[in-house]
Amino acid sequence: MAFLELDGSIKVIDLAPGEKLKVDTGNVAVFEKRVKYSVESVKGFANILFGGEGLFLTTVEGSGGSGCKR
Repeated sequence: MAFLELDGSIKVIDLAPGEKLKVDTGNVAVFEKRVKYSVESVKGFANILFGGEGLFLTTVEGSGGSGCKR
């Protein structure tokens, strides 16, 4: 048994096979085992300064559900 606390609005997103979704790393809460997960740094000096998303983006890919804050 586990207890989780997730603040904000939670949206479950069902990914189609091969579908990719890029989100801010702090907005990924949970995802199914069959969903691939990777983190990449934001490219471009202007994006880092003015993008408002932070230094990293998370890509979730595959079929299955993931819980992301919106």
